[in-house]
Amino acid sequence: MQPLPEPERVRAIVGEQPDTAAIVDLLRRAAQAARAMTCGAGFDVAGTAVEPDIAELLVRSVATSLLNPESALSGTGLPFSAHPGTFSDWSEADLTVLEGYRNQRAGQMNTAP
Repeated sequence: MQPLPEPERVRAIVGEQPDTAAIVDLLRRAAQAARAMTCGAGFDVAGTAVEPDIAELLVRSVATSLLNPESALSGTGLPFSAHPGTFSDWSEADLTVLEGYRNQRAGQMNTAP
């Protein structure tokens, strides 16, 4: 596991706009949504560390949201705040990664004594 991504990783993709505080907020909300979707799998107990592939997913999805102002959530609402269960800011590839962790967690729960 590694710490949650720093805003500089997103900034390296998107440039100087928006400000760092906005990127921090998007990363926080994306991490919360990802952690909820995976039922905590891929995150440490405190939610402050994450598996590398989820860290990359967070950086990529936040950058994509910022670079694509025509996406539904970026243009009309806050990214990573869609109706529960929609996860509109993630690509199909991102969802596959998250679902893999969720399925892993479900398998662990089904084998508990």
